[in-house]
Amino acid sequence: GLNSRSEPNLLTAFGAIKPELKLLSAGDISNFDFCSNLVKSTVAKFGGLNTLIVSAGVGYFGSFMDISEDLSHEIVQTNVMGSINLVKAALPHLTQNDYSDVVFISSTAGSRGGANEAVYAATKHAQNGLAGSLDREYRKLGVRVTVIAPGATRTNFASGTGRDANDDSQRDYLNSTQVADAVVFALSLPKDSRVQYLSLLPMSQQS
Repeated sequence: GLNSRSEPNLLTAFGAIKPELKLLSAGDISNFDFCSNLVKSTVAKFGGLNTLIVSAGVGYFGSFMDISEDLSHEIVQTNVMGSINLVKAALPHLTQNDYSDVVFISSTAGSRGGANEAVYAATKHAQNGLAGSLDREYRKLGVRVTVIAPGATRTNFASGTGRDANDDSQRDYLNSTQVADAVVFALSLPKDSRVQYLSLLPMSQQS
C-alpha cells in the first residue's frame, strides 16, 4: 500500500510494479479519515498488515522569522499529525500479528536541530518522541519500532522552500536508495532484536 499526495508521483515511482502487488492511494495523511481508509483498503487487498513505514514529510530551510504561518502549520500537520494518524490507523492491525514493524523516516534534525530548520526540526523531535513512547507501550505486543534518521539527502524534498535537488552542492549527499537500504536492514533483523535509532550520514556531512 503506497501513498503520496500526488497521484502522478505515485504512477511515476511505482508504475512498473504489477497491479496485484500494489495499492496506490493519493491523499493527505494529516487527515485521519484518509489514513483509516488507506489502511483498511490495504488490509482488504492483501489480507493483513505487518509493516508500516512512515515517510511523508514537509520541510523548510531558511530563517525561523521568515517562515509563514501557513507553511509552519503544514509542516506540523504533515510531519506530526500525519505520523500520529497513520500509526493510530495501523496499530489495531499490526497488533494482530505475532510480530510487526513500524519504521519512522525521521532526520538527524530530530536529535540536534540546526540553524535555518527550526520548525522542521521541532516536528522531527516530536516524531522521535512518538516513536520512543510507542516502543515502550507496544513492544510487549510484538510491535518493533525503529527510527531511521538520515542526514543530508539528495531528493526533491523541500524544493522551493530552501533546497534545490539540482544544486551541485548536493552531489555528495545521501541518495534515496541508501536510505531505503537502511530500512531494509532494520526490517531484516531477527525478530528478537531491534534497531531503535539508526543515524545515517554522508561522509561529507559533519556529525
